[in-house]
Amino acid sequence: MLPGFPGLQRIENRIVPETVREAGAAWILEISPMASPSPALDLPRLRCLVNADGIGWPVQAHFDALPFADESLPAVLVRHLHQSAFSTPLYEEIRRCLIPGGLLISVSASPWHPATWRVLGFRAARLPGPVRLQTLHLRMGLKPMQVGFESLSQLIPLASRLVLVASRKPPRPGSVHRLRFQRQPPRGAAAAINSWCRAA
Repeated sequence: MLPGFPGLQRIENRIVPETVREAGAAWILEISPMASPSPALDLPRLRCLVNADGIGWPVQAHFDALPFADESLPAVLVRHLHQSAFSTPLYEEIRRCLIPGGLLISVSASPWHPATWRVLGFRAARLPGPVRLQTLHLRMGLKPMQVGFESLSQLIPLASRLVLVASRKPPRPGSVHRLRFQRQPPRGAAAAINSWCRAA
């Protein structure tokens, strides 16, 4: 979490668990900065903490090489990691690792809230708003299911301290097999009897 935003923890504790619960994920991977307190979630989670070079704990890995197998993660929570230098490689890796139908939640401090500007100054303008976060999800081929501020009914950007976007990876389409009809019955099988039906 960005320094100087103690109020964001309380907000995240309210809206992140609600979003995860609605998605029905069994467990979640959380990717967040080293000095970031984690939101309260009532399901198992694995935390990967990030520094400027990539993931620094519990393993060391670059943003473009997450240590997870293809389609192995049911849900991923990305918190306050949206600098343009690494957000695209990280999101491409997240898409690779998500199972079909898997959930991705992105959380960021609002770039418009006065508290953000007090802490970051002009650097606050680099933070993503909901449209930018949603565009990042769409570029990864994800289907947005929830876009909003700290309260979904509160649509006043300047009053919201937190932006949240939740998306799903599209499910894998079912396979369709072409039916093959035999022209002649197999040997030893009784031939079909032609029948006629006339409507009364």
